Amino acid sequence: MSKLLHLLTTTLVALTLLLWGNVGFAQYTGSGIFNKIASVEEIEDGYYVIANSTDAFAMNHTNAGKYFTHTAITPSEDVLANPATNIVWEVKKDGTNYTISYTDGADITYVSYTGSKNEAHAVVSTSPTDNQKWAVTIDAGVFKFENVATTTRLLQYNAGAPRFACYTSGQQDLILYKLAVGGVDTQAPLATFDPADADTKVALNVNPTITFDEPIYTSPAGALVDNTNVESLITFTDGTDPVTFSATIAENVITVVPTADLLNATAYTLTVAAIQDELTNAMDAPASVTFTTISAAAETIELTGTYAGPYYAGDEVTVTWTAANFENVVVEAWVPSANEGVGAWEVVVTTTPAADGTATFTVPADA
Repeated sequence: MSKLLHLLTTTLVALTLLLWGNVGFAQYTGSGIFNKIASVEEIEDGYYVIANSTDAFAMNHTNAGKYFTHTAITPSEDVLANPATNIVWEVKKDGTNYTISYTDGADITYVSYTGSKNEAHAVVSTSPTDNQKWAVTIDAGVFKFENVATTTRLLQYNAGAPRFACYTSGQQDLILYKLAVGGVDTQAPLATFDPADADTKVALNVNPTITFDEPIYTSPAGALVDNTNVESLITFTDGTDPVTFSATIAENVITVVPTADLLNATAYTLTVAAIQDELTNAMDAPASVTFTTISAAAETIELTGTYAGPYYAGDEVTVTWTAANFENVVVEAWVPSANEGVGAWEVVVTTTPAADGTATFTVPADA
């Protein structure tokens, strides 16, 4: 009985180790961000798109017997988003060299070179040989993949007869796009409103903004949101009736411009429809805020105009302002020489009607 238990335990441990040995890293399933890399040191076990040196074509999994075929790509600012699974390769370090493969079910297919012709082969293997290994260097921003078994052969792209195969020279070396760490974006765009939810005393001439943390697309259609469709995503009401507005978007920021000033002491609700990002991560529901405009009786004053300063004795200075719910204003100026050189605010206009919006004074001779 004890021998049987020991045997079962040993078998279980061996099975556990076998399963663990095949775990590796999560399979790429078609959703992720790939960034162009520029050094051999950046190559780690993971998923990559292998492209030609002009960034126009990627090597795909289809082998036509003597070469791998190509797929057109359109990277943007050194980034590839959601490349198809059949152009994504698993690159792994093997000693000082690397292997290039893809997995289909239980089969691991390696990029391989054998012979003396301009070819590249697909070889299913559980233990890659030097024919399936590559020494990688970089020169002038492009990677050279030299076959370990036949060191005169480089994996390259032939633009004249479009294909990826092994050549001695004369063809295009390679560019690598690497799946970002944490690489699969699963988060929907995040909206930040200004004014924020529950804000009060909001100015009547406010132009609310909605800022997203990434480019946004309509959902589920997937059309890029731009000035031709952004207004259709916005709802703006005073709680009952719609507010007439126009809207634009630039750098992921939507700006809403009401046709007329808002009303005093009124709660407004601004809503943006559920949208998605380029990877189709969609918001669960529309996002909205409610803010309240300033009361008609609230006192506000804001200094306007441009004041270059400093001003000296005898200079004439005009100040301007906008004010609400003030009868009169007092104008003060900072005098550095006052208070025994410490400086102090001194009244220069004792009182003037707030509605005038302007006052002029002359800097006194003893200032």
